[in-house]
Amino acid sequence: MGGFLAEYGPMRFEKLAQPLLMELIAELGLETNFFVPYTAAKDPDSLFDLTYDESGGKRSGSKLTTLELLKLGILRLLNASDGDMDNPNDPRHRAWWATLDEEYYSYVRNKASYNGKYLYEMGFWNALSFVLSHRAVNKIIHYGTFTILFILTRMQQSGLFSGCAG
Repeated sequence: MGGFLAEYGPMRFEKLAQPLLMELIAELGLETNFFVPYTAAKDPDSLFDLTYDESGGKRSGSKLTTLELLKLGILRLLNASDGDMDNPNDPRHRAWWATLDEEYYSYVRNKASYNGKYLYEMGFWNALSFVLSHRAVNKIIHYGTFTILFILTRMQQSGLFSGCAG
């Protein structure tokens, strides 16, 4: 194709979420390499120190990344995990996240609510503002990383919240 320059650089994809792509890669006999998972920035400016009230009186002085803040907000909104709702790193949350499937996502898209209002009617930042402080939401907005943009894009594409884009 004259004049067309293709990008052949590295590409990230989700093996479990993209089965057709994985089948094509296998059919073509292509090799893949492991990519280190996305992580949130951990520099002092991007970390958030939960106040005593924000932490349910448990985590004062514990600094969270913006990704941990986002997880905390989602956990509190859905209130479905058996883990500590003031600790986004409680191992019980990881077990709960692993059980989520399309049926649960459909429930969240269509029926999940907070304080009697459907999540899809709220808008993402408004919903987070019900369960996180204004300071915490601002930290996510202003210091969030590519990971958070990726998560928000996936949430918007799946219809989990209206107005999900930042």
